[in-house]
Amino acid sequence: MTPKPSKADIEDIIANGVRSVYQPIVDVIHGEILGYEGLSRGPIGHALESPLQLFAHAEALGLLPELELTCRAQSVSQFTRRGFQGKLFLNSNPHAFVDPHYPKGRTIEYLRDSNLTPDHIVIELTEKYLTEDYEVLKQALEHYRKMGFQTAIDDLGAGYNGLRLWSEIQPDYVKLDKHFVQGINTDPVKQAFARSVIQLCDQLRTTLIVEGVETPAELELLQDYGVQYVQGFVMSRPDELPVSPSHKLFSLAQQRKVHDQHLAEDLASWVRPVDPYTELGEVWLRLEREPSTHAFPVVSEGKPTGFIQRSRIYELFSKPYGRELFSHKPVYKFIAPHSLIVNRSTGLSALSQMVTSEDDLMARQYFIVVDDDRQYLGVGNTRDLLRKLTDIKLRSARHANPLTHMPGNVPTNEYIEELIRQKQPFQLAYVDIDHFKPFNDTFGYSLGDELILKLSQLLKERLRGRGQYLGHIGGDDFVVVSTHNDPLPQLRLMQQLYREAVRNIVVSSGHSANAYRAIDRHGEERLFSLPTLSVGLLRVQAPMPDCLDALGGTLAQIKHQAKKLHGEGIALADWQES
Repeated sequence: MTPKPSKADIEDIIANGVRSVYQPIVDVIHGEILGYEGLSRGPIGHALESPLQLFAHAEALGLLPELELTCRAQSVSQFTRRGFQGKLFLNSNPHAFVDPHYPKGRTIEYLRDSNLTPDHIVIELTEKYLTEDYEVLKQALEHYRKMGFQTAIDDLGAGYNGLRLWSEIQPDYVKLDKHFVQGINTDPVKQAFARSVIQLCDQLRTTLIVEGVETPAELELLQDYGVQYVQGFVMSRPDELPVSPSHKLFSLAQQRKVHDQHLAEDLASWVRPVDPYTELGEVWLRLEREPSTHAFPVVSEGKPTGFIQRSRIYELFSKPYGRELFSHKPVYKFIAPHSLIVNRSTGLSALSQMVTSEDDLMARQYFIVVDDDRQYLGVGNTRDLLRKLTDIKLRSARHANPLTHMPGNVPTNEYIEELIRQKQPFQLAYVDIDHFKPFNDTFGYSLGDELILKLSQLLKERLRGRGQYLGHIGGDDFVVVSTHNDPLPQLRLMQQLYREAVRNIVVSSGHSANAYRAIDRHGEERLFSLPTLSVGLLRVQAPMPDCLDALGGTLAQIKHQAKKLHGEGIALADWQES
């Protein structure tokens, strides 16, 4: 049995053994790093290497303030020394905050020594260790805020007081506990919880960070929900010098550009903003001069704070003595609650989720579009958003394959052309069914359709994901476009699964699974085996082709080579500029 550590053991670790490790927090919309969470560890291989054990024993022995300050000093100094950029999230134990022996002013000293300023720092409170003394804790946090620090609640949902603390201190960030993230792609309960937290963050203007994201499937679902900031092994593990997720960031940014070809900035129109201290009477005069304007953005030093809506001014001025009471009031007092402010690169699908997440749809008739520095660009309205989404869906339906409902030739070609324009490397797999016509002629179109539907089902099951595009370009011809995952292993597995599926379809329909006789394309009768899959895979990377047509010759060759393999392998080629 391991003996309990003594006070001297903890003091020795505080003096010599604390290590700082970091984990990046990633903006998966823009493909950038928001900052790093600074975490502390005991000596490698030591019984107190785990921070949970280390902090628990330090608190029991009355050494929590000393340990907390040492960890903070280490995190700040190493952050600068290692050249990290962005914000530093300092994981803090709330019990240390309210300890009467906790010295004041040390954090500012640490920042000054490392040439950092408070706006670089986010103080993270771990919900697992929340104190019940809310008033003291609020006073401490208010003290930090006045000095320019931001705040965050870590491990939201892991304890019992997270929501209460959220409402009490109104943090700048909340971090969803990993329990609600692990396996979220297959758990409807966790999905419902995550959607609720996302909606609550939107309504309370709190930035959500989802931590503990470990798999691409979890990341994909969270991206579909519109989550912007994630942290977890899927990007990088905590380390003294964490592996840079630069290749993943590039992939995310490029995928965003390609998948969201229609962005919020496309819907933005310039509306002359008003200053927050403009009198309401002046805005009323503008309304009379501009009858087509229904919402004015309120902007201070280039950054919007919300809307003042025509309907709200009418409501105020229609009250008894309303004009006399409100004409000289500053406009900022009447900004619409939950005014929606979005980045220019927000995709229309994510924007639609933001608009519909608010119960009061009147509050989301308009949205303000900003650039990456939160500078005002223009105003969009929900009517134009819905019209654009409807047009996109109608166009998609018009060009979809009627049997499988997968994208057809036109959207598939456009997608590949966009990849080429963005100079995004990709792999293009051509998939078709061997000897499909003689099978169709012999067994009938109904059974032939079953084979096509089975192939589309396998493609969706085996090659589904944010980095995969699936198209049905006609008859028994399909394509898979992969932008970051290597599709080769799944394509090989799919060939095997398809062979087994075809045999089962034929047998269950009452036919023999043996070879059959049919007329070939030359008009001769011969023996055919059951259909298999021909697959050719073309790798396209720099130097990129000028257009899709440039790939035509290489694609034709790879299709021809794939047919010679009779479903027993995959033809591979790299595109080369001729």
